[in-house]
Parts: sequence; structure tokens; C-alpha cells
Amino acid sequence: MRDKTRRRIRTAVVAGVVAAGGSIAVAAPALAATTPVCKAANLTVKLGHVDAGAGQRYATLNFKNRGKTCVLRNGLTGVTFLKSGPEGGAQKVRTTVHHATGSGKESIVLKHGRTGHLDLHWTVVSDKPITPDSLLFALPSHGGNTAASWHTLIGTAPGKGAVLDLGHLHH
Repeated sequence: MRDKTRRRIRTAVVAGVVAAGGSIAVAAPALAATTPVCKAANLTVKLGHVDAGAGQRYATLNFKNRGKTCVLRNGLTGVTFLKSGPEGGAQKVRTTVHHATGSGKESIVLKHGRTGHLDLHWTVVSDKPITPDSLLFALPSHGGNTAASWHTLIGTAPGKGAVLDLGHLHH
């Protein structure tokens, strides 16, 4: 009985939003509360096109859902870059992450086949820029660990390593 009532409420909210000329995305938090979190095993993660400007770089980290509908939450943890070591192994590069104000509270619902985007920003200006092979991180809410190929220049700062700014999550 409760499930039917919840479905009716969600349907009424969506209908009201559409009737008012709004976007379905406004109803996403209601759906997000009952939808499982996205797991790394069901996502394909790729670095999007990199835009350059005055020593800065901008791109998106693209998450494509290959599984059932799920909620992707912002707030990646355990972020680090991996770089091939001199003897073939991968070495971790110290990484400092900054989150845009309010960005850690965002979430989007990803249906099967849909893609979500996380805005990224970094600098390439430094004494010792590096070109990592991949970006390793954990999804929030016990979503598991995953990585994305990187292969693009990023600057490093003494005592901070590579510095990556995580921005907003969106469709």
C-alpha cells in the first residue's frame, strides 16, 4: 500500500512540475530517494574534451550508465592520479582535491544508457607538470572504486602534488 501511495505522490509531483512549465529534473530528488546509488561496475567513465586557456584546463568526467537506473552523487573520494613507474608499475601521485561550493551535495538520476558529467578544472603551470596515465577515485555512498584514462598534462604544487578542482554534476 505504501509503495502505491509513494508512486502516486511522485506521479503527482512530476505532473505538477510539467503542468507548471518546469523541468522533470526538479522531481529528481523524490526519485533519487528511492533509487539505488550508481556502482562503479555499471558505469563507463571517460575524460571529456579538454579545453585550454591561459595555463588552465577544463573538462568533464563523463559517467555513462550501463546498468539499471541509479543515482550518481557528487563528492568523489580517494582521488589520486596514477603514472607509469620507471620499471613498469604504476605509482600514485599525491593529489589535492578542491570541491566547488555546494557541489558535494548534488545528485542526478541516470537511466540506462544516459550520461552524467562532473566539471573539472586544473592548472598546467608549475615547475614539474606531469602527464598521468589515469585518475583513480571512489564513488560516494559505497559506489566502489573506478578509474578513467587521463593522458593529459597537469601541474603539481610543492606539498600538494597534482591539484584538481571538482565542480558541479549535471546531465
